[in-house]
Amino acid sequence: SSALSAINLEEVSFVMYYAPWDAESQYVRGEFEKAANILKNRV
Repeated sequence: SSALSAINLEEVSFVMYYAPWDAESQYVRGEFEKAANILKNRV
C-alpha cells in the first residue's frame, strides 16, 4: 500500500494503530495529531 511505502522511506516512523470504535483510540488520536505536527520536521 502507499502508506506502507511511505513508512519504509524514512529511517524513523511514528505510527498509531487506531480503532474507531474504541474510546481511548478516539481520545489519543487528537494527542497523536498534535505530536505529529510538532515532530513532522524532526523525525
